[in-house]
Amino acid sequence: MIGLDADFYIAYELDTHPKHAFARPTLDGLIDSGETIGVCAQVIAEFLHVVTDANRFTSPLSMTEAVGRARQLFSAREIVLLAPDMPAMNLCLQWIDEFQLGRKRILDTMLAATLAVHGISKLATMNDKDYRVFGKFEFISPPATSSP
Repeated sequence: MIGLDADFYIAYELDTHPKHAFARPTLDGLIDSGETIGVCAQVIAEFLHVVTDANRFTSPLSMTEAVGRARQLFSAREIVLLAPDMPAMNLCLQWIDEFQLGRKRILDTMLAATLAVHGISKLATMNDKDYRVFGKFEFISPPATSSP
């Protein structure tokens, strides 16, 4: 099973996203190859928050459109909803202490902990650097671009 980060799902759904050309065929290819995709509720909440924000996108989705896309995602047989539980919460708090993470890292840490307690070691994300600190994941992410 492969975990899905909100940023990857956002790029997948929005054809105006700069990394859409990577996200769409990559996720479709994983699903076509028989992979199961683990999605946490907090990923959907973040997706809804971001894709409807006119400050982030010139053509944001309406909430109705965004909810429809989220429902479509969950109707796919390849998708498994993963819920945080007490072991995930404890691991999240442990990692916040262990890695001295601040408030801006809470959501990523909770996602990582939820995936880890469900035995998921691969993560589709646009920001693998946010998750490297945990030392638990392989990443499906776009190739790094080099600076001139």
